Amino acid sequence: RAVFLEYAWDMSWCDPCAADPLSTEELRSLGVFWLDEPSSAGRPAIRGATNAFATRMHLRYDGQHFPEDLVLQETADRNNFQARYVLRHPWQGNDECPATEEYRREVVRKQENEGRQLAQLTGWNINDVRAQMNLRGPNSQGECVPARRKQREREQGIH
Repeated sequence: RAVFLEYAWDMSWCDPCAADPLSTEELRSLGVFWLDEPSSAGRPAIRGATNAFATRMHLRYDGQHFPEDLVLQETADRNNFQARYVLRHPWQGNDECPATEEYRREVVRKQENEGRQLAQLTGWNINDVRAQMNLRGPNSQGECVPARRKQREREQGIH
């Protein structure tokens, strides 16, 4: 189980803005129901800055523990926070998800491209770079595969 905060931002202002502010429709989809409420004087609310605070969290929980284990509480803190998470190690989980195979192919394609760029920029031998990255060159289908998988395929007689 894990939770981490990626983003927390006061929607009433931004300077500088990393992206366009969320639209009314996007805010509504996040639960902002008060945008079109009339003001206390019975007149329509003044448009402009949006009185909302957007928070984006990433959660890894199962259905049995989430409802009891995490409590969110509104506070007066309106400090902005934005994190940039760079994942340098590919996911190594099981193959239950239908997108796993394509994800792994894409990771290897990306690693091969990074290795080629490094070799081109530095003049290093591409095979040395691949060895350091634990990659092997293209297989008979022209696909680059991780060294561990290539070894497993050889052991199983798959070419």
